[in-house]
Amino acid sequence: MDATIIIYYDNINNILLVNNSINCQTKYIKVHYHFLRKMVVTKEIDLVHVCNKNQVVNFFTKVLNV
Repeated sequence: MDATIIIYYDNINNILLVNNSINCQTKYIKVHYHFLRKMVVTKEIDLVHVCNKNQVVNFFTKVLNV
């Protein structure tokens, strides 16, 4: 089973950072970016942007007006 896993992510800047094959101009890059970059290059995962309004999970994390 060699299917690519699709991960929906709401931060487009982080997606661009992971997909950038050139060394970034950021001062510090966290370890999980290097891990994600490796996974994207080997085509094990694919990061897809999803708008914040379309995330179902946000409904459960916001305060309800009662």
